[in-house]
Amino acid sequence: MSRWCVAAVSGATCSGKTTIARRLHASLAGSRLISQDDYFLPESDPRHRLVPGLDHFNWDTLSALDMDRLLADVTALTATSPPGILILEGFLVLNDGRVRQRCDARVFVTLDRATCWQRRQRRVYEPPDVPGYFDACVWPMYEQHEAALRREAEAEVTFLDGRRPIDELCRLVEAEVDKARVSCGLEKAAPPGGGGD
Repeated sequence: MSRWCVAAVSGATCSGKTTIARRLHASLAGSRLISQDDYFLPESDPRHRLVPGLDHFNWDTLSALDMDRLLADVTALTATSPPGILILEGFLVLNDGRVRQRCDARVFVTLDRATCWQRRQRRVYEPPDVPGYFDACVWPMYEQHEAALRREAEAEVTFLDGRRPIDELCRLVEAEVDKARVSCGLEKAAPPGGGGD
């Protein structure tokens, strides 16, 4: 009996996780993609936490996200037929234990501070980063979330170095998803130009 295969691609900001998830989605016909960025709370939500001294919300914590709604959407989608592959993408999708337990493939893309900072400076965010935000929130929260994930679920998660070439990262994640889809009873896609066995 086949069931939905849920694959999570998480990790540091600017680590390549969104590119990996989008490429994976494009390569898997009929797959679905849920981005955690679509679940940020509106700026008016009282659950946001101000960063002391910055007069800016901390957007790099689970409390800035509506994870209940994300989980409800995952639950609703995976109750439909026929089953397929659902890709979850986001910097904290694996740090919510309820979501993590729904996943069959779990990948976390790491990054060192210097590379993360270099890439982050080339990105535009809404709302934009204020001066000091990377040092006060982005990097310390990333270190905290990675450490917590390793503590709670290191054996369940594949950690990949985000400094590797993006094509290599995509191949490694595809291999993880291929293993998971087999365990879910879903047929592996035939390679391009070839037939199935």
